Amino acid sequence: MKEKWIVEISSKTKGDGYRVVAKAYESGARRTIDGGRFYASEYGGDKKLAKTAAIIARNKLQEKINLNKHSKQVFYTVQECYDKTASLLQFSIKTKERHDCLYRALIPESLRHKNILKVTTEDVQRSINDYCKTHSQNQVKHAMSVWRQIYKVALLSEIPVFDRSAMVVVPKSKVIEKKRGTIITHENFEKFADELLMYNSHTATGRHRSTAIWYACRIMLHTGLRPQEVYALSRSDIDLNTMQIHVCKSVGSDTNTKRMIIPVKTEFSNATVPISSTLKPILEKLLSWSQSPDLLFLDVDGLPFEISAVSTYVINVSKKCKAKYGFTFNQYMLRHLFSSDLFAANVNPKVIQSLMRHATENMSLYYAYATEEDKLKAIEDREL
Repeated sequence: MKEKWIVEISSKTKGDGYRVVAKAYESGARRTIDGGRFYASEYGGDKKLAKTAAIIARNKLQEKINLNKHSKQVFYTVQECYDKTASLLQFSIKTKERHDCLYRALIPESLRHKNILKVTTEDVQRSINDYCKTHSQNQVKHAMSVWRQIYKVALLSEIPVFDRSAMVVVPKSKVIEKKRGTIITHENFEKFADELLMYNSHTATGRHRSTAIWYACRIMLHTGLRPQEVYALSRSDIDLNTMQIHVCKSVGSDTNTKRMIIPVKTEFSNATVPISSTLKPILEKLLSWSQSPDLLFLDVDGLPFEISAVSTYVINVSKKCKAKYGFTFNQYMLRHLFSSDLFAANVNPKVIQSLMRHATENMSLYYAYATEEDKLKAIEDREL
């Protein structure tokens, strides 16, 4: 393919060589930009060296033209590039909220208003190093995605920027991440359930929310469903004749709506879950309690429950349990408890995988845990 930027030239005094030239628009007019002439005689008669010099000059000229071309782009600073990530990359409202928190913690004010073209690899590396001092390895990994998204938006917008995030070395964090509790006993769950029904019981709003969460937790306990799946259940999903719950949707958000019903994310999550004889009367009461003709769980404003708001509500009740009984609680503990109960009952791992709707058996093992009693029994059974 013929080189458009480099043309061969010849001079009576200097001999053969190359000229770097470009055609570009400036202020609406097309003009020729000269990038220089490079003669073999200037490089000891070596035409290859002259061509190499011409290529270097061409690259510099291309960069200069691109900089001029994009100097008036709408999103130009780091902040302006970041502001475009949600719309260009199609993030949901909830995802954007998480990224906003990461962005504020990761990128200092001095960098946010810096021209994206002038951000150096050292700038990006320093921001990650500083973030790493106070955050766990997993948090650092998520934070890096913010820089990658910023550069992705810049490139999608045809800003001739070098992706500095690709050059960064992610440091090893010494901060130990505080893991969310996963273990709850049946006894402690019942204590939580009692505290839940008493929480904010003096108001109609409090009674409605506590009762809804109480029913939701009971379903999680007996099915292993995820919170966002339970709060998306409709009357048509509950079939008491065939004793099955149809799981096909969850509570989530998109780029415009914060609280909405969306399809489940994976084919494994889309399934039917059996209803136990213990759960059946609970579901009958729920169907009678719910005033909605469709979705069983609606907040007082008539919209689906927001999972983060439910989690905050549960945390407030959990604090009371911590002060009163010495344990904490979150809704995902019930999925772990369900899985552990199945393993403790020596249920076939393939059946557990199916009930948990996991892609692999190893994922189901992650949700199981051993109590102190389980470990003691194992040691005693091993003794000769």
